[in-house]
Amino acid sequence: MKMISIVIPVYNTGELLYKCFDSIVSQTIGLDNIEAVVVDDGSTDGISPAIMKEYESRYPDSFKCYSKANGGQGSARNMGFKYCTGEYISCLDSDDQYDPAWAEKMYKAAKDNNADFVGCGYKAVRYDGDKEIVVRDLDMRPICSTNREMFIDANVSMFTTLFKREILVDSGAFYPEGFIYEDTAFFAELLPWISKPVYITEALSVRTLHEGSTMTSVRPEKVANIMPVFDALLSFYKGKGLYEDYKSELDYLIGKVMLFSNLNRVSFVDKRRDRRELVSRSYDYIRHNISDLSANPYIKGGVKGYIMKHYSKLLMNLMVEILHIRFKVKKDYNT
Repeated sequence: MKMISIVIPVYNTGELLYKCFDSIVSQTIGLDNIEAVVVDDGSTDGISPAIMKEYESRYPDSFKCYSKANGGQGSARNMGFKYCTGEYISCLDSDDQYDPAWAEKMYKAAKDNNADFVGCGYKAVRYDGDKEIVVRDLDMRPICSTNREMFIDANVSMFTTLFKREILVDSGAFYPEGFIYEDTAFFAELLPWISKPVYITEALSVRTLHEGSTMTSVRPEKVANIMPVFDALLSFYKGKGLYEDYKSELDYLIGKVMLFSNLNRVSFVDKRRDRRELVSRSYDYIRHNISDLSANPYIKGGVKGYIMKHYSKLLMNLMVEILHIRFKVKKDYNT
């Protein structure tokens, strides 16, 4: 059994795959302890499948490559999970990377603490030719000691996490297919089965920012994906008989994402008419799916607490327009 399985969906990533795959090959823990489960999600560029075959040929014991019809990142990850044999699992986008010490430090933290979940910080970079430009360098914070705390201070970027494969098997967690925001639902579905999380504050994962990447795509219909994703999450909890036990945590998580991360993405949309429509749909979703946020025990003071307790269409539209101006000035896709 390998120590770590890394699931990597690929769709027309081209030569960026070299940086991604090389970051796995160069892990200080040793490639013998890692398996990369790579799923081609119907690439049409001709380059991506060729690079996959190249690495599978060079490293047959560590690179497992599969292909499927295009169905989106979530469907590719779900397929990849079926082939994972490692003690722990992580997910990496095909245009992102790991620090060379990522696997060694993450696995050591898991074993030293008998943890079933490990998180770390990350940095976001752009490339000017071969020159790496660090856009953001984020240490992991805050540190959560229980799974319920993880709802409140959620780190839903799965490329910064490592979790036991048995949690995936026991929970039956899966990615909602065909949407963005799928990390949010998948992360939340794992939480009831996590008994001990630990964190490394160091930024060990690397996100690559470029035109066409998922995080910089701002079409209105994609922004609205958050609503069916949360529908799937709520259905999962109700189907498992866990909804009532975790209702306060789920309300907080959904409210926080809808009012902050979601509205931030809405602010990237070009047309004001589309932004207002998305705000209206977001407001209605909160009202119809969440109990009174003003009484939620997890909401504290400060600006964010005030917004969550007193949100309205007027306030939400004002937030979006302020964020839109900021985006136009800075061109900062800070999602």
